[in-house]
Amino acid sequence: MKRILTSVLTAVLLLSNIGDTTAYAATTQIEQIQTSTVKSTTDTSTETKSTFKWPKYKGSLTSESAVLIDASSGLVLYEKNPHKELYPASITKIMTTLVALENCSLNEIVTFSHNAVFSIESGSTHIARQEGEQLTMEQCLYAVMLASANEVSNAVAEHVAGSIDKFADMMNAKAKELGCKNTHFVNANGLHNENHYTSAYDMALISQEALKNEAFRKITGTKSYVLPKTNKSDQEFPMANHQQLLLGYKLTKKYDACIGGKTGYTNAARNTLVSFASQDGVDLICVVMKSTPTEQYSDTIKLFDFGFDNYESFSVDETSSLSANDNSILFTRFNSIFDNSTPLIYTDNDSSYILPLGASEKDVTQSMNLYDTPKIQNGREIIGDINYTFDNKNVGKLDIYYTTSDKPTLESVELSEDHSDDSVISTLSSAVSSKIKHNIKPLIIIGIIAILIILYAIYYIVIELPRKRRRNSYYHRKNSRNYDDFNL
Repeated sequence: MKRILTSVLTAVLLLSNIGDTTAYAATTQIEQIQTSTVKSTTDTSTETKSTFKWPKYKGSLTSESAVLIDASSGLVLYEKNPHKELYPASITKIMTTLVALENCSLNEIVTFSHNAVFSIESGSTHIARQEGEQLTMEQCLYAVMLASANEVSNAVAEHVAGSIDKFADMMNAKAKELGCKNTHFVNANGLHNENHYTSAYDMALISQEALKNEAFRKITGTKSYVLPKTNKSDQEFPMANHQQLLLGYKLTKKYDACIGGKTGYTNAARNTLVSFASQDGVDLICVVMKSTPTEQYSDTIKLFDFGFDNYESFSVDETSSLSANDNSILFTRFNSIFDNSTPLIYTDNDSSYILPLGASEKDVTQSMNLYDTPKIQNGREIIGDINYTFDNKNVGKLDIYYTTSDKPTLESVELSEDHSDDSVISTLSSAVSSKIKHNIKPLIIIGIIAILIILYAIYYIVIELPRKRRRNSYYHRKNSRNYDDFNL
């Protein structure tokens, strides 16, 4: 028995190093990234002065401030007073929806308080909810984004944070996280307050982040929605999206590429509009502020047309094909011991970047960035990204995901040859090594202990127990003979 226990403990101690061995193997593979490169005609060791002629919008806009960006990379395609602090009005609700989606589930029940219902300005947009009425968070967010319901925004804020003020703190923290420099929120609905302001560029950053959320994309792109009967209302309540580029109504024609957005208006802010559009793989975000009812749409259409007419999309696969070796070690299927089909790190297959018409994808370089703290997005853990650069400008981004459970299709993606990435490679090696050891080692130790216990049980039943029975039988017979001899 002592020998068996000693063997078990020895095996556990030895096998506790398996996680280190696996991590070392993965690390060794990752370090080989440096030998897998994309051949580029651009010298990345030194920055040269740009000689490429980027497209410029030659028309004029009525809106006081405007910005057009690529939704994937954040590349600014057009800007007019992009950092000017202005009142946002109801485009605020994009941040409201984003914060709510990141902090609660869609099936949570939201109960309307007296303050939520009665604190909004008289005559402001609402959908006539009552004190004590209950909706799911999903129903609330449709009312916020489609009908721009101010009392619903209040109810969402109170449900998520406990109060509107605390929710505004969460909005400001998120804005800071996204890199917003000219933004401060004090409420969840955008009703006028002198201390509630943002800029066109900051709203583009917020919208860019919101579009990454699958639930947000679905809600903002919905043309109409019907609220069901509630505990306070025995009638359904139909709502239509206020974004007229999505529907086409009184102020503008329908814009076929539009996939959503948000309108806003107060006397101080005038008309504000955020619009999203997608065409031929190019996703654009347009923000116009302090505009007029009709010019907000015409300015947006002008900018969308400019973007789609002058830029085109390239898939990551096209970039990978530029290399003679399309087996980047970073995205090789090195797997965990217990699951041979699950990659440790992977990327999306449908990622792309944009380039101006006439630019060559061969001039695109790539660099990798590892996050200090992983991000969770749509249930997936993002540990870093690969940035695509053209003419010293970021034109695309590819997220790097870490997983031990999902089984996505994996595509090979190479990194450009850039010796400045040595430290990044080392960081990734360390990060993956730590991940592997953290996830695999406990499982291996527990599994080995269980296996050894089972083996010992089998050994005891098959070998040790019969041996004990034979030994006991032998002593019993011997004792019986000694007893018989004694009686004689």
